[in-house]
Amino acid sequence: MEEFIRYLKNRFKQPLLPNKAHNEMLPGTGNKHSSEPGDISKAAKSGVLILFYPKDDKIFTVFIERPLYDGVHSGQIAFPGGKTEYNDKTLAETAIREANEEIGIEKRKVAVIGSLSDVFVSPSNYIITPFVGIYKNEPLFSIDEKEVKRLIQIPFCEIVKKENIAKAKVEASDGIIYEVPCFKFGNNIIWGATAMILNEFIYLWNSNR
Repeated sequence: MEEFIRYLKNRFKQPLLPNKAHNEMLPGTGNKHSSEPGDISKAAKSGVLILFYPKDDKIFTVFIERPLYDGVHSGQIAFPGGKTEYNDKTLAETAIREANEEIGIEKRKVAVIGSLSDVFVSPSNYIITPFVGIYKNEPLFSIDEKEVKRLIQIPFCEIVKKENIAKAKVEASDGIIYEVPCFKFGNNIIWGATAMILNEFIYLWNSNR
């Protein structure tokens, strides 16, 4: 784990490549689920947490599947996180607080290594700031069933494989089926803003390798 942390810190000394990474995973521009740039002056700010931790002698990260609800992100797979609140001092604090509320991790045990580029999500009018954090022991997860349907734990060695990029047909909240670029991990399809964020992390990890 210590070697992983050292390498990760070095990666964050490299420049980010948001345009290329995000554009590869950008949903088609012909539907309302596109995250193309728009008027972000009134967008709400949010933070999400890409959390790495040891489990079974490997390094894992965790995603959440949202429950079905009347909203544009119903049933989607995402990183833990959410909207900033008035008492959050930073967006990193937002991401950690939301992760604590959604999946039960201990806030004091999260060490933030760095942040990735903001992603503007036009359907929900959010600006998402992703933070990469380390948890040095395996978390004891406890989900908030109002926010999380299930946890999806994926080994890091699978996360960084470009071979997991694919196309998939997904049914969005408007009932229309779209074909979108995505990551496939078994039966789990990760698309939209979460896929854009994940792809930027992969670019960062693989830079100068």
